[in-house]
Amino acid sequence: MASATPRLTTRGQVYAVAMTDESGERSRTAAPLIIAASIALLFVAVAVITNAVRARLSPQKQAAVAACEAAYGTSRPAIVGGDVFDDAESQGLADTLDRLGYAPGKPSEAPMAPGAVAIVWQLDDGSHALCTVVPGAEPVVGPLSSRPSPTPSPSASAS
Repeated sequence: MASATPRLTTRGQVYAVAMTDESGERSRTAAPLIIAASIALLFVAVAVITNAVRARLSPQKQAAVAACEAAYGTSRPAIVGGDVFDDAESQGLADTLDRLGYAPGKPSEAPMAPGAVAIVWQLDDGSHALCTVVPGAEPVVGPLSSRPSPTPSPSASAS
């Protein structure tokens, strides 16, 4: 328990109060908790802002997404995510198709005519679909089903 002993000057004014803690424990403050919560809140705010900035699509891509979703319809497996590529991002499309295990660079799967937009969707059944929008034409939607044969290991091709 803390006790305070006022010390008086000769004129009767209090000039200091000595606080002693009889139990020997230091009092705890909320400052470290407030600082930690502030830092965590700052990180969350930065993550949300970064995500919002990166998630913005150009008007061309937004129009392509709307057209593709309308062409896709609702009778197929639900779309759970996707990547959108314009004609300047054809290498990104090829890399995505390669990462997913589909043959990249096939003209039938990755047509990137000037002004074209391609969308690779992940569907809720684990499969993928591709939608391509070329200016002046209807969107073309189809499943990505032609997986390449497994790439042979370098040791197998050397023998």
